[in-house]
Amino acid sequence: MTNSDTIKILPLGGVGHFGKNMMVIESSQDITIVDAGVLFSKNDDGELDLEIPDIQYLRSTQKPISAILITHGHEDHIGAIPFIAKELNVPIFAPPMAMELIKSKLKEHHLLDTITLNPISLGDKIKLGRITAEPFQMCHSIPDSLGIALHTPAGLVIHTGDFKIDHSPLYGPKADLHKLAQWGQSGVLALLSDSTYATHSGHTESERILTASFESMVGQAKGRIIFATFASSIYRIQQIMDIAEKFGRYVTVLGRKMEQNISISRRLEHLTIHPDTLINRQTARSLPDEKLVIITTGTQGEPTSGLVRLADKRHKQAELSDTDTVIVSSSPIPGNEKESSRTIDNLLRQGVKVFYNEIADVHVHGHGSQEDLKLVINLTKPKYFIPIHGDYRMLTAHQELAVECSVPPLNALIIENGDVLEIGHRSAGIIDKIDLEPGLIANRRY
Repeated sequence: MTNSDTIKILPLGGVGHFGKNMMVIESSQDITIVDAGVLFSKNDDGELDLEIPDIQYLRSTQKPISAILITHGHEDHIGAIPFIAKELNVPIFAPPMAMELIKSKLKEHHLLDTITLNPISLGDKIKLGRITAEPFQMCHSIPDSLGIALHTPAGLVIHTGDFKIDHSPLYGPKADLHKLAQWGQSGVLALLSDSTYATHSGHTESERILTASFESMVGQAKGRIIFATFASSIYRIQQIMDIAEKFGRYVTVLGRKMEQNISISRRLEHLTIHPDTLINRQTARSLPDEKLVIITTGTQGEPTSGLVRLADKRHKQAELSDTDTVIVSSSPIPGNEKESSRTIDNLLRQGVKVFYNEIADVHVHGHGSQEDLKLVINLTKPKYFIPIHGDYRMLTAHQELAVECSVPPLNALIIENGDVLEIGHRSAGIIDKIDLEPGLIANRRY
């Protein structure tokens, strides 16, 4: 086996922890990158730092970098782009929702006219040197979520991106399981698969199950309803809009990011809102409380978010009353439990009725559980399996699932950030380790 028959897979972030997703796929002649995200970490003062991948390996390589391919528009997959794209000077390929979010970031950094941006559509086959990228439909909590099949000199490598399996989604498309099965029949060299909920048994539930729960909460509420969710959870926002319309309520939004994402989603036709339903804050002030729904962010206890400022009584444009109902429509991301609990406690101190994940059906996850992950493994029948996107215990759990699905134990490979995995038709193994340093934007270390 010659070097031209092998590829190298090198994660610069995203394995062994959450965030900072960036995967290097290297042939004998060139490099393709999948995703470029950030990680939010707490410093010694309890403040959030922004951490980006260490790209020294990419700076020093003699091989041309063909492109950065984006699977979807979450911060842990696109957030590093303004900090690295100009230096790497490579084109970016992204699906529509992610592309609009990237444009907004580049505009804020005065880089919009300096980076080549290329839209990705389903059915594309993007020739990138010796690697051809083929996007395919996946289902996640943000619209236009894709996996990417990489046709390499060594064979087909499938990167799932973030995904769940929802056979009857309330909004948006289903994952293209037929395409995965077709590739499985023709031969998959390696599957790189999302491990976020590899420790969770069963199937991840559909967004559809939340409708009855939300309708019950809204129907019982006597005053305003404040829904808190991620600004990127567009399908959840659509669900809230539809329920508000059903109960004759109007909707207003608190938060610049939420406003931006709703605007983008309406433009891309991912959100369908009756013209009279969404109103500005000034109009909202003139309505009786029982006619109003407020959508904001803050489910993770983010200090500058709308919900946290309401809970701490420091929001300049709104304040809570004891007739309000707050629905915290998420579960805490690992590491955010303390801040999330503190926010809920402060809401309850104000006499507000609060529904949250420990006591009510307010959230379903955007990532596949064990049976969903096994389905993808069984459909693709990979020769090699590489769990990505998760803490080490999740990678290990996913590795065990792959072995249950008949992947040979020696072919289910856990790699960590900086590991250089060489992979070909006949063998695969870690051949090198790259030292990686955190790039902390907050204290200028990059």
